[in-house]
Amino acid sequence: MAEALRRAKAAAELRPGREIILAVNDYDVARSVGGGASRIQQIYSRLASDYRTIVLAFSNDDTLTSEWRDEVFYCRVPKTEAHIAEESRINAMFHISANDTTASQFVAENKMMVALFRHLSRIAARVVFEHPYMAPLAEVVETKFVYAAHNWEFNLEEKLLQYHPERTEILNVAAQVEDFCATQSELIVSVAESDLTGIVRSSIARGALSGPGSIVIRNGGEDPVPRERFGKIAFARPYIVFLGSAHPPNIDAARFVVDRLAPELPAVDFRFIGSVCDCLSSASANVILHGVVDREEKSRLLYGAGIALNPMMEGSGSNVKLAEYLGHGVPIVSTPFGARGFDAQMRDFVTVVPLEEFAASCRTLIDRPVDAAKRDAAIAYFHEALSLTYLARQFGESLKDLGRPKKRILAVLTRYNDPPLGGAEVHMLEFLKALSRDGRYHVDVVTPDISRITDQSRFLSTFGEGGTTSVPTGLERVHWARFPLDARSKADEDRTYTMAAHNWDAQLLLDEARIRYLSRGSTHVGLGWGWHDPESWSGRPVRWASYQAMLMTREAGLVVVHGTAPRRTHLRFVNENDDLILQVTVSGSFNVKVDASRSQAVKIVASTERDPIDRDPRPRAYAVDFVQIGDQVIDLVENPWTFDNPTEAIDFYYGSQNIRADFGANLGASRGPFCDSLRLSVEAVIGDYDLVVTHNPVLKHVSDTIAAANAAGVPSVLVPHLHLDDDYYHFPDILDATRNATLSLLSPSSLCRLFNAHGVHNVRHLPAGAAFAEPDREAVAEFERLYDSAVPFFVVLGRKNPTKNYRSIIDAVGVLNKRHRVNVVMIGADEDGVPVQQSWVRYLGWKSTGVAAAALKSCLGLVTMSRSESFGIIVAEAWLAGAPVVANRNCAAFCDLIEDEVNGLLADDAELPQVLERLIAEKDLAGQLVAAGRREVEKYRWSAVGAEFVAICDTVIAERAGTTAGRGAEPPAVRRIEPTGGGIARSEAGMDVAPARPPLRRPVASPLDA
Repeated sequence: MAEALRRAKAAAELRPGREIILAVNDYDVARSVGGGASRIQQIYSRLASDYRTIVLAFSNDDTLTSEWRDEVFYCRVPKTEAHIAEESRINAMFHISANDTTASQFVAENKMMVALFRHLSRIAARVVFEHPYMAPLAEVVETKFVYAAHNWEFNLEEKLLQYHPERTEILNVAAQVEDFCATQSELIVSVAESDLTGIVRSSIARGALSGPGSIVIRNGGEDPVPRERFGKIAFARPYIVFLGSAHPPNIDAARFVVDRLAPELPAVDFRFIGSVCDCLSSASANVILHGVVDREEKSRLLYGAGIALNPMMEGSGSNVKLAEYLGHGVPIVSTPFGARGFDAQMRDFVTVVPLEEFAASCRTLIDRPVDAAKRDAAIAYFHEALSLTYLARQFGESLKDLGRPKKRILAVLTRYNDPPLGGAEVHMLEFLKALSRDGRYHVDVVTPDISRITDQSRFLSTFGEGGTTSVPTGLERVHWARFPLDARSKADEDRTYTMAAHNWDAQLLLDEARIRYLSRGSTHVGLGWGWHDPESWSGRPVRWASYQAMLMTREAGLVVVHGTAPRRTHLRFVNENDDLILQVTVSGSFNVKVDASRSQAVKIVASTERDPIDRDPRPRAYAVDFVQIGDQVIDLVENPWTFDNPTEAIDFYYGSQNIRADFGANLGASRGPFCDSLRLSVEAVIGDYDLVVTHNPVLKHVSDTIAAANAAGVPSVLVPHLHLDDDYYHFPDILDATRNATLSLLSPSSLCRLFNAHGVHNVRHLPAGAAFAEPDREAVAEFERLYDSAVPFFVVLGRKNPTKNYRSIIDAVGVLNKRHRVNVVMIGADEDGVPVQQSWVRYLGWKSTGVAAAALKSCLGLVTMSRSESFGIIVAEAWLAGAPVVANRNCAAFCDLIEDEVNGLLADDAELPQVLERLIAEKDLAGQLVAAGRREVEKYRWSAVGAEFVAICDTVIAERAGTTAGRGAEPPAVRRIEPTGGGIARSEAGMDVAPARPPLRRPVASPLDA
């Protein structure tokens, strides 16, 4: 061991002036072949000009050896006798090795390995675990590390070892070490988006509450031998090539070629390169096995090929062979699974088809060969994006970036889920992406551990567990942590209920003020204030009445009220002068008649006791299912007391904010979420940050964060997503947070003018952005499967929630269908749970962005009739997709974007059928609207809006510091915090949560979480 330490020290000192990377892997990389080993060898050898790399691994024998190879120092440590014995035992059971997980169980007991790791990790600038299986070393010798994930290991082991006798025990180990790396590393570097999301998602499903930043650096190929070196490459017959190691998924793919494809194409040869040949036999004359060849011969064979095959159906990581094929300009036929992990540009050079279409695709490429220009374009793309030289630079830059000082931003979000669960979450995710791309910021995202938010009785909420959803990945400089919600006692729930009831009492006063305002000079006969929104009882509309409810009678004559009182209730009917007309006591079903022939209005005052077990905070005395005033039967569904003009609504509610303020109303205090561990942790560390970013103060922890930032003297940027034409957003705690933040970013722009007019100047307009990705073939096919109809349709995108006013669209298309045949397609989460039963409506539920994009590309138009939005992302996305837009003319956010009759059509509920009919009847109208919309949309692309947001953060930080923003500073001293339910470690990078975890050493502590 002393000799090994001497050699390692000599290796470190041999190339002075360069930082050391310690790369740790479970198997001997230098003496192995295959995609993972090649990636490690090639990347570190290409980093030699900037780093001295030491690769520490187990040896394949019982000796301690070391060597220099291609500018990388390899150190191999022998396994213990117990380790070797366990390998022999477990591998005797099954034809696929379990050496990787066995290494995890024994590495921490190998004294020589631990001693070398302890020494080398201390002198290394960066420690990288290649694969997760040596991660127990980081528990024995506490150190920071980068996790280089070559696969989603748990998923790969689950498939490969499906029939292993000790499958459960092996998978337990794989899950533990992979979860450890996914939560405790400084950075996750994955080879494919699908693997990265799988790693993070599965760790969260097993209880992880935090994670580091992550990035995808794809698998690439080594630079090919230049084509010019070979001159003319001649073979007797045209041939198709397959390249692969003896990895089980490769073997299955190669057998498909030998058994099924080669017999179908006897006129061409099939040449196999790599150790996969050891598992094949030449079953037919046109199958040629070359085996493992040197770099020059491999390039010669690839340059000469007419087609390269990638018929992969399983596996993990991204396909190295695809990069090799592209580097030689060979046309590729691949399965969709085989092409995973590569971007859309790569797919320009690949024919992606299912296995059953391989033969036909190969025939097409044989009959119509790809021209030289396209081959050259593929080679150019390889050098720009997939060569190991390029990828090594990416990896090296990411390692350097970890050591650069950065400004620190604490982002306190309402929730952090993948996919985002609402427009506000999309909005903030795009801002996080912009900050991460910029490179000068480290962002710590903290949030309650929640997913779905379900409102109850308007001022209460329940929250789905965050562990049911993953988090966004691919954000290199963004770490995340979720905090468990408080365990709530009955006393806690009682306080919340009391606050919600208090908010409802204030709401009724505000409703009364609104209806008094709107009914000035009105002769309307019907319901006044004091009535709750309609409900459906066995298909009949019913309204609950509060303890004081008004009827607008206008001296119309006899009033008939039929309803139900759940408890004994005394009713007093008084006129507008509070003169008693009638009093009666009711219980159960009742029918009351009142003479209102001399009354402009009748107020019903109810006296009853609240049911102590009723947890609905609304003041409810009785429910009515029939009201008649004079000869007019009142429509209990209709609500005539709404603002037609959003500006008028905003002015009224803002001017009436004292009603709730004087009453002590507070939305966050009743709605929550209640998460003391988050609040206390934020208060403890907030002073170490340069800026706090938060949003959506309709939730309690956001207002708490603004207060904590002000107390600590840390500047804050708030994105409140205000819908000020909705009274819901005029609670004192929401408006106070908006006024008390250092800067509040508002949309639509009219809100800035409103606040300015009332002396509030910490506001600035920043619109939301938009992005649109063309749907791929799979997404289009999925939408066509879901919407299996030739009937043209309008599309409705977004949460299925009454606030989105989707029923007005359903009704309007129902009117249209008296003259046309048109459907409605609705895509979005089902938040209200109300069945949609109309024959012309297809409700698809939540679907991927690709399916939504396919719907936008093929619809008659996007229709959005929400009455209140803080921004109109969906409008801009529709423009990018080429879909005309119809929106609610009474929504200020839509009016900010849409110029009626120019880039869209505006309509109220009554106008909607006629406006939609124009898109059917006027053939050129849609194209004109879309063309104008696309001209408008450029300034709303997320790239532009995100860059503006970063500039705003720069300015706010600079104004606080008095220096140029974003140039970095020395981080504060390390400190650790352990909040309830999960720990936060305060590091140089910022906030990292470290939830309780089992040890990684033998024996395995927990059973596999199936």
